[in-house]
Amino acid sequence: MRSMLRFRYFSMFVLALLLQQAAIAGGGGPDSYGYTWLDSDSSGLQFRWVEIVGRQGATQLNSLADDNMSGLVAPGFPFHYYWTTNTFLSIGSNGWLSLGTGTVGNAHCFQSLPFSSAQSSNNTLAAFLCDLSFTSSYPSLPNIGACWYWTSPTLDSFVVTYQDVPFWKDDNFNTNPPDWIGANTFQVILSRLDSSITFQYLHLDRDSMPMYAGCDNDLMIGIENSTGQIGLTARQENIPRDSFAIQFRYPKMDTFEVKDAEVQWNHRPGSKGRFIRPGVPIVMETLVHNSGNVLLDSNVRLHSRVLSSGGNLRWTGRDTLVSMGLGADSVVTYANPCLLTLPGQYFFNTKIENVEDLNPVNDLLQSEIAVVDTTQPTPSLQYCLSSSTNSSTSWPVGISGDYGAGVYMLPPWDNYRIAAVSVYVVGNDGNPGTPLPAGFRVDVYEEDSLGMPGLLRSSNLITPANAVEDGWNTIYPQSAPLIIGKGFFVGWVQGGAGVGLGNEVAGPKSRQTWEIINSQWAPYRAQNSEDFLISVQVEPLLVARPDPEDAPAYLNVHPNPCAGDGQANWLHSGGPAALVLRELSGKIIWREEIASMPPGIQARHFSLGSAANGVYFLEISTKGGSVTRMVALER
Repeated sequence: MRSMLRFRYFSMFVLALLLQQAAIAGGGGPDSYGYTWLDSDSSGLQFRWVEIVGRQGATQLNSLADDNMSGLVAPGFPFHYYWTTNTFLSIGSNGWLSLGTGTVGNAHCFQSLPFSSAQSSNNTLAAFLCDLSFTSSYPSLPNIGACWYWTSPTLDSFVVTYQDVPFWKDDNFNTNPPDWIGANTFQVILSRLDSSITFQYLHLDRDSMPMYAGCDNDLMIGIENSTGQIGLTARQENIPRDSFAIQFRYPKMDTFEVKDAEVQWNHRPGSKGRFIRPGVPIVMETLVHNSGNVLLDSNVRLHSRVLSSGGNLRWTGRDTLVSMGLGADSVVTYANPCLLTLPGQYFFNTKIENVEDLNPVNDLLQSEIAVVDTTQPTPSLQYCLSSSTNSSTSWPVGISGDYGAGVYMLPPWDNYRIAAVSVYVVGNDGNPGTPLPAGFRVDVYEEDSLGMPGLLRSSNLITPANAVEDGWNTIYPQSAPLIIGKGFFVGWVQGGAGVGLGNEVAGPKSRQTWEIINSQWAPYRAQNSEDFLISVQVEPLLVARPDPEDAPAYLNVHPNPCAGDGQANWLHSGGPAALVLRELSGKIIWREEIASMPPGIQARHFSLGSAANGVYFLEISTKGGSVTRMVALER
């Protein structure tokens, strides 16, 4: 698929490239850092395929779709690349990897290598950067492609294999199915021993590769650094033959000294937006990383600020790092907490200064703090500033499969109900007087143990006739799903062509946005520059009083939510105990008194009988005190 549809014009300032070496037969380089490359046409490299598909310890990556990328994957060891050391990477569906964090996706037409742009990835390893696809719009013609990754047991290499991945094909409005063609099998090998990068090509379908008029780069093979300004191109519009290898070699003599301090995150890894209650002190933290290849022995000065959406200063923090060792991380925790009393979106900006720093691109980082209006009975959670927009994100939808976008939210309460979800829908014909050509669906998922959409808690289908075009649509999920101790995802699923989800480029960015392609969720490719107009009303549920210090050591209730019967477990100090179940009003609906119990872990079953669905409180009292836990009843 070419890309998502974007109803906005972009202006792009392209930074000057430092050096781009032309490919020569058998090898090329060096670039300005010293990387060289050679292929298996030379005597210095042989094709040796590493089979990992189905191998013990290998993981199949199931989130790849069309023009998207995985979340962060850990190769299992620090990989040295240019002057940086990386412990995470992203895997792209279009045959690329990006080292480090905070990357964006690559869609057709593709970037040159090297190339510095906010609209495409940097730190890119382009093994076979072309228009591939892992999806199919035809259930009877499923896509045959798969992606696997594996770390060797000795932690000396990391392998990513693209297995039988086809090219995307235009099915000409369903008249020429399927929407994929061919099969390509290739892999990327990162070596811990010598920091080399090897691309291997077992089989490439030369006859099926699509070539697009007006596009200079249908295929790119090469590497580039974290700034996108240094790199090597090994192939451009030139498909390698089968059983072929290309290797990029780290300089033997690393004489290119780089002093580079980087603001790696605010808040926590990923610098993602967070929700805060008014007046709650916020501990402000920033991580600074020495991304260069030498000791930073001069001062690194930090200046952090919190600004309102209108630009008013609300908090400031300063610190100085005297020196930073090679590859060192320094978490700076400011002594003065931030106190925000007014609801709204805030910028958390951190800027660093170092007189020897050679890379200003990573010296400034901006993240979002959203303060919730708790004066409302059902406070709204949203990362967006805008109340309206004519800019939207949508996808060229096939005849089946879910395409759309979503957000992740973690409210500042442990337990809550989702009362309402509002989404801003744009009709892409530019005329709100005409009916929408398609509707949409709003899904709510509970977060699973891996931080991904887990259990589907509600799903509401909105028909074109019932939708508000170029405006907010509010949906009330049936039974107001109860979430306990975790976050949730809201997915907006596009019902067809001509309808989009509103987005904005103003204000701080949450980086909590996701894209949905053929039912697969992946980080949104423009998460560093856009947020979606999605708002969620939640009903906080609070326990009336905290646990006393001399209460039982713990009280666990499971399952929770329960269907009527449950079990309480606690650490008993010995003697009598009493268990009570109460309604929200305080009315007792079940009670059990125990004259004496031995010390140790105890268990008791309880029953809510014919009680209605809702929230109840289980209290256990012993001679040491009492503890209360919330119990959710959902039949």
